[in-house]
Amino acid sequence: MTDLSGNQKRLVFLLLFAVLLGSAALLYRSWRPGATEVITLDFSGESQAGTPGADWKVVVHLVGAVSQPGVYVMPQGARLYEALKEAGGALDDADLDSLNLAAPVRDGERIYIPFRKEREDLLPPEPVASTKSSSPRHSQTGEDPAPAGQTPAPGLIRPVQGRIDPNTASSAELQSIPGIGPALAERIIADRQLNGRFQTVDDLARVKGIGAKTLDKIRAYLIIEE
Repeated sequence: MTDLSGNQKRLVFLLLFAVLLGSAALLYRSWRPGATEVITLDFSGESQAGTPGADWKVVVHLVGAVSQPGVYVMPQGARLYEALKEAGGALDDADLDSLNLAAPVRDGERIYIPFRKEREDLLPPEPVASTKSSSPRHSQTGEDPAPAGQTPAPGLIRPVQGRIDPNTASSAELQSIPGIGPALAERIIADRQLNGRFQTVDDLARVKGIGAKTLDKIRAYLIIEE
């Protein structure tokens, strides 16, 4: 075998040293604690593009003729009858016929369960036969009552005990008010969804179909709750 020159020996030594140094670095990186950590991200259970998934929740507030009024967390797509079950069910004198129990509940919604007595309060009073009297009779409001058989003027309508908030009332609840039919009820709901809450009863005048006369007629049946 041919003897290597001094330069060749130095070159071979440097190559061997580089190989040993590289091997030592690889062994150190593989042996030191925590050197290699594999993180796996699972996106299979997440909704895409912000679309609500099955694990989304809605929060609703049940009040009125319900066993346990309060705030309840429901699954996305829950129906009103399911929310009632969460609240312990409706009371015996609840007026469920005026509600759509199959309607889905919305996040942040305040749901009022009416009493049957409130429906009775909304009915027009029985006409009172007129009696002859030497002195004029006045209503409690200080105004003359309407003659027998005639409809009282809007200002004489007796305010009901259970007034309806147009910001949270369902279509059925709105239609229980004299002068509000299905089409007008839907326009009220559409307006509050598009333009926000009615701050006062007078704000209902912005709804198409509600003029000054209609507003005066329904005013006694409405309330804006905080």
